Amino acid sequence: MDGGISFPEEAPSVSYGYGANNGPKVQNENDFLATTQASTAEPTFSAAPPVYHQSPDRESTWSPAPTPVTTAPAQQPQAAYNPAPVQQPAPAIKPKTEDSTPIRALLNEANAAVNNNDLTKAASLLNRAVRIEPTNESIWFDLAQISLHQKEYAKAEQLASKSISFAGNNQELIRNNWEIIALSREARHDYNGARAARENK
Repeated sequence: MDGGISFPEEAPSVSYGYGANNGPKVQNENDFLATTQASTAEPTFSAAPPVYHQSPDRESTWSPAPTPVTTAPAQQPQAAYNPAPVQQPAPAIKPKTEDSTPIRALLNEANAAVNNNDLTKAASLLNRAVRIEPTNESIWFDLAQISLHQKEYAKAEQLASKSISFAGNNQELIRNNWEIIALSREARHDYNGARAARENK
C-alpha cells in the first residue's frame, strides 16, 4: 500500500441485535436506520366503538310524567221539557138547562154533526148559536174544542180565552179551557207557554 490507512467506502455499523450464532450482527447504515425508525415509532391504538347491549325485542319504555290537567266540573245540562203527546178529547156539546129552545136545537144538531165527524158543520151551527147568545161560555168552549181538533191552534186558544172571560166562577170550565190553551201551545212548540197555562188551572 502507498501509506496511510485506507477505509472501506462504506463502513459497516454494529447492531445490538443477535444473529443465529448469538454474535454481533453487522448491518449496513440503511438497514440500521430503518430498524431504528421502526423501533422508535409511537404505537397507535384502534379503539373499537362502545357497544350498548339491549334486548332486540324490547324498546325503551321511559316516558315523561304526564302533565296534570285541571278540568272544571262538568255542568249538568238542564232537563229538557218534554210534554206528553197532545191528546185531544172528542168535543162533547152539552146544552145548558137554561138554554132557549132555538139554542138547544142548534146545539143538538151540532152534537149530531160531531158524532158524524162533520166538524165543519158543527162549527157552523155553533157560530149561529153564539150569535144568539154571545156571552154563553159553553158555546165558546165548544167552538174552541172543534178548532183544536181542526188543528187551528191559534184560533182554539183565542176561543178558549173568550170562554174563560164569560165563565165567572165555573172553575171546571175554566180548567178545561186552560187545558185547551196548553194543548194549542204545545202543538206550536211553545212549551213554556203550555206550562204556564197549566199552572193557571
